[in-house]
Amino acid sequence: MSMISMVVYNEDSEEIKKMRKIIGDIIPIISEDKWDLRFYTTFESFACYMEKSKGIDLLVFDITGIDAVSQLERVRHQQKEAVLLIIANMTISPMAYMKPSIKATSLLLRPIEDKKMNRVLKEFLVDFVEKQEEHNPEHVFQIETKGEVQYIPYDKIYYFEARKRKLYLRTVSEEYAFINTVDNLEQMLGEQFIRCHRSFIVNSRKIVSIALADNIIKLTNELVVPLSRGYRGNIKKSIGTRK
Repeated sequence: MSMISMVVYNEDSEEIKKMRKIIGDIIPIISEDKWDLRFYTTFESFACYMEKSKGIDLLVFDITGIDAVSQLERVRHQQKEAVLLIIANMTISPMAYMKPSIKATSLLLRPIEDKKMNRVLKEFLVDFVEKQEEHNPEHVFQIETKGEVQYIPYDKIYYFEARKRKLYLRTVSEEYAFINTVDNLEQMLGEQFIRCHRSFIVNSRKIVSIALADNIIKLTNELVVPLSRGYRGNIKKSIGTRK
């Protein structure tokens, strides 16, 4: 479990109080990692912390103060990898902050209604967590074919199928072929993937229903995989545990 660092600099004390509450409510829902959260209402206290910080993951920065854009550019020079959300208002031209030296990914424009603050912060945090998981070896399946490596997030995988001496990974709209065996793959994958047939391994999180009379498993997006009698116990156990 990694530590994610997030720093919020906002001179509006009421806004930062709301942000603290919203962020605190969202994080436990979207992430199992530990988070180091810092909130500052003065640039002096913010700058003091940043001088000691080796690197942060997410930054929320209020650019409505005097010389704030220049201050942010200096911070950005030291924190090139941080994902940035800017707080601005209508008096500041977008040309001042929509530039490569700042590289913001999100924007909160004052006046900020509670619903808008909630929505933007949630999108900002969820997008960060999803991108982190896409590059986390614990959350992706790696395929090597013809010298190329592809990374497929587990949550995008519907099933694996053995066909014509190859294995095929199926997402909602694509199929990826690679060399392995179903038996070996079954040992490699986590508990969310269940053997349901001698030629199929299904992602249990994609299961919608099981039609025992027809020996099939219905998945989201109207995909279907076969269910062998010998593997019914695996599926029933998985669904029962998940419930």
